[in-house]
Amino acid sequence: ALPRKWAGVGWARKIGMDEAVKQINTNNYPDGLIVSFDADSTVLPNYFQAIESAFENNPEFNFFTIHFEHPFAYPEPDPIIREGIIRYELHMRYYKNTMKWCGYPHAIHTVGSSFALKASAYVKQGGMNRRKAGEDFYFLHKLVLLGHYGNISSTTVFPAARQSNRVPFGTGAAIKKWTEGDSELNFTYSLEAFSNLKPLFSDPSQ
Repeated sequence: ALPRKWAGVGWARKIGMDEAVKQINTNNYPDGLIVSFDADSTVLPNYFQAIESAFENNPEFNFFTIHFEHPFAYPEPDPIIREGIIRYELHMRYYKNTMKWCGYPHAIHTVGSSFALKASAYVKQGGMNRRKAGEDFYFLHKLVLLGHYGNISSTTVFPAARQSNRVPFGTGAAIKKWTEGDSELNFTYSLEAFSNLKPLFSDPSQ
């Protein structure tokens, strides 16, 4: 019964997270946490303990991203997909690190299967959007405006290294294009572009 116009990953996350907020409020648990995950991802055994500890040790934090690694060794994927996911993850890490290097104040990974937040922060920023792709990117870049966030590196999420035709961009779409012969994953952004941004971020008056 969901309108086709909005059916997609963003609305799926929104329905689940909105319901989580409802349950947290119903049970009068003001410090309730919401964890964003994908059904085909896996985690280390200490996943929940690491999330709980992170918020307990940093009570002022609104959200955490969580360390992720796409599995490429076991189970052994198709060699083409293996090559594609390695290139895609290298691009993601290069992009985040160069954003940090040039002084951008909110350089974070925006992976939908790898973050956790307080329900109060979710409500403050208007909740998840209904985008059919990139919903995690836009949502997390709203959350950073609240300040007080970090990254959990004591556990790991393993997002599935798979292709998808359900999204117009992102991991699944990138891997699908790669398996079809597209060469986009042979390239990434020029370091010169980030070098040109560096003076902007280093000068507080601009």
